Amino acid sequence: MSHFFSSAIPSLWRANKFFATASDDQTVRLWEVKNGQCLKILSGHSKRVWSVTFNPDGNTLASSSDDQTIRLWNVKNGQCLRVLTGHTQKVWSIAFSPDGHTLASGSDDQTVRLWDVANGQCLKTLYGYNRPVSSVAFNDNDLLASTSFDMIRLWDTTHGSCVKILQGHTDWVWSVVFNPKSNFSELHRHRITIHPINARARHITQRMAIIFGGSYTACAGTSYTPCNSSGGGKQEVP
Repeated sequence: MSHFFSSAIPSLWRANKFFATASDDQTVRLWEVKNGQCLKILSGHSKRVWSVTFNPDGNTLASSSDDQTIRLWNVKNGQCLRVLTGHTQKVWSIAFSPDGHTLASGSDDQTVRLWDVANGQCLKTLYGYNRPVSSVAFNDNDLLASTSFDMIRLWDTTHGSCVKILQGHTDWVWSVVFNPKSNFSELHRHRITIHPINARARHITQRMAIIFGGSYTACAGTSYTPCNSSGGGKQEVP
């Protein structure tokens, strides 16, 4: 079967020597930029592969699929390092934190999950959506954005708390990305009203005001579940 791209923009290794593509043919391919040669075909998913992303050092590749799993791959030898399971529907989007220690995923099951890359364990499940989560993106190691139908949520990943809901779109929000050159040092230029749930949320909320401006409050009615919680119950965010 031919390799059809299911992602319009492939994930590029930061060294700009290789890139990866995800396909309806259930595979991931690694390509050389210079000559366009296919270097490796990564097989293991049992359904369409939606998203691929490299970790910051370029040695590990993550892929997400309709088969409800995320796979982590060794780029050098093409071996699957581990399979992350827990989502109950297709996984649309994945993103590594800047330090490469955490992976975020967004799914049709209306949740965002945070994973420990080292051992493949789910750290937290973030709730708050009533539609599929279409995209996730880290700004730094503790600030994550996620998108769904007409809504963007900003999360403090350390505490699993939603610090802001952004609305304005009138239909699906398919993708989100942070500007890597955002200047967070000019807080004094913005007038901000903040009602944080804790000191950390205040810090995160103030930083988001740099990007978006305006008045900010912590999100109400959201929750998260520590994935290793024996009780299995959600922890409510006030």
